[in-house]
Amino acid sequence: MRFILGNNEVIQPSGMADLTMEKIRDKKLFGFIRKEMAYVKDIGEVGFYQQQAIDILQNAYDSKGIDAELDFAVEDDEGNTLFSSEIDFSNFREDGRNFFANFRDKNGVIEFDSQRTVNVALNQTSSIFIPSQRIFTGISHQFEDASRIVELSKNGVFLDASHTFPLKVKVKDSIGKGTGLSITDPYKQEPIWLNTAGETKIVRVGAKLDCNIRIDSFANVVATPVLRVFDQGNTKIIERTLAPLPIVTNTVMSKSFNIDETVSVPILGYIQLVLNVSYSSTSGSYYKFEYLTSSFLSIEEDVQIQGSDCRCIPVYDAFSQIVNTISQGKLELSSSHLQKSGWILTSGLNLRGESAVINTSFDQLFEDIQKLECLKAAIDGNKLIIEPYGKMLSSIGMQISNESLINKMPFTDLLYNEIKAGCSNWKSDTPSGNEEVNAIATYTTGIKKIKQSCDLVLKNISTSSRLIEVTRRMQYNQETSNAKTDTKNDNTLFLIDSDSKSAIVGPYGLNELASPYEILKKWSYVLANNLSLSFSTQEGNTNIVPGSDLIQLKEGAFTNRMVIIEAPEHASTYINTEDVISFVEGDSLQRVLVTEMSYRWGGDNKLIIHGYILNDNFKFIDSDYNYSRKVRGIL
Repeated sequence: MRFILGNNEVIQPSGMADLTMEKIRDKKLFGFIRKEMAYVKDIGEVGFYQQQAIDILQNAYDSKGIDAELDFAVEDDEGNTLFSSEIDFSNFREDGRNFFANFRDKNGVIEFDSQRTVNVALNQTSSIFIPSQRIFTGISHQFEDASRIVELSKNGVFLDASHTFPLKVKVKDSIGKGTGLSITDPYKQEPIWLNTAGETKIVRVGAKLDCNIRIDSFANVVATPVLRVFDQGNTKIIERTLAPLPIVTNTVMSKSFNIDETVSVPILGYIQLVLNVSYSSTSGSYYKFEYLTSSFLSIEEDVQIQGSDCRCIPVYDAFSQIVNTISQGKLELSSSHLQKSGWILTSGLNLRGESAVINTSFDQLFEDIQKLECLKAAIDGNKLIIEPYGKMLSSIGMQISNESLINKMPFTDLLYNEIKAGCSNWKSDTPSGNEEVNAIATYTTGIKKIKQSCDLVLKNISTSSRLIEVTRRMQYNQETSNAKTDTKNDNTLFLIDSDSKSAIVGPYGLNELASPYEILKKWSYVLANNLSLSFSTQEGNTNIVPGSDLIQLKEGAFTNRMVIIEAPEHASTYINTEDVISFVEGDSLQRVLVTEMSYRWGGDNKLIIHGYILNDNFKFIDSDYNYSRKVRGIL
């Protein structure tokens, strides 16, 4: 064998016979990043004792310190490379006779891995048009101390307790151009909202009206909220009778009236909200409705504003800039998947019409893109490769010796009793948040004996359709229409699905490919051992379940076993093994996704592999990714 330090052949260092090489799959990126780590078990380093080698090492360190780059390689007699790495100058020692050192990855790997969490300022490389989305904007009402009690008492005289909720308008006007109205006399059943917009409006009425109630001498009392819509000629065109509440008489009861209704109101039409009180006795002589100030009511109007252009950067370009920057130009991005993808990255300040630098790190961006698209990242030579996780699971890989010692165990790493998917940053502090379908959804699985939650929730970057639209509209508000005005979402990062020229708007708004259901579809072959997914809860728009209540998972990539293999192998097997290895068991060929691998030089030449046994029937289907950018909606 030949030992080469830099460009010089040197004598074999001490400790090489016990050198252990190791590569471990990165737990965050799902791929192998550092593959050329090596150490001497129980000693920790190899020792260069040849003076020529010591001089080369000392000169390199004295010249560039810990950043010095000095290669070390081992070749067999045929010239095949058995080991190739770089001296780790951040951890060495000298005793006057020896230079002891370990090894580290080269070609930009160390630079990349140490700078993954560092923010990089990205310059936008393109612009897309964002069409307008209809969202709800609100007028709000509340109960004020001076008018929140409806009370009447007349001895011996029957009293009708029905009345209009005594609401006072808090926010009278909105960009929807409707007008909120206050109730001046609850017994006249006055309107709470008038359509002054000049067109028919879709209006959502939402309320939680808390009340302490006392009614004396009535019998079989039931209180029922009623929502009515009238046209400008005072003709009633809609009447919605809501959930009735029975009332116990001659005592004080606390009740809450919950309302969530959407109605169409014609030009100059109006809305009334009445509490209808029914009974079976006409001897009632006293009632009191004390409405609490904790109550609220909002009138949300369907509003559309013109679309606008937004400066941005395609996600492929963003990763390319980041990888080049943090590896000091030693690595370049390779990703056919991201090149075909329509995702673009922007910020709140860019959304509201400005041109601003976008700041993010590799880990911050990849963590959320990975959850969204089920991806892995790995380094091969001078390339940082980002591709779908499933692509690596279809290969056969190198076949190891039949004399290997194989131990199988239960595979529980990917078993969960609960799975969450969606986007955590979706709240816009406006009524439009109630429409968001890309918020967090929770599913339960078919697993009953394990308590472990799978987190597929985007936390660094927002895909919220409504938050994007609310932020974009700020450019039309005089108070927030320039870069000097600071708003809380200016530095928020957003991902937007596009066809490279325009954002794609579907029936439920932007980013329908980021719904919890779409996320879970891409991960279904990874999660298949969880048997099934049943919808549990949903934030945001709770009226729309993001996908079917029960998701049937695809045939999975993994069996229910993991494995540890000890194999007598040549170093070339370790060097040439990437993601998958295989071994013969009986009449079948078993494939294993390698999670970690080590190889020890010396007499035993032992290769140790940890991994997950793969399903022979699994085939990755790249068409599951919507490269055509067709709008599929919420399925």
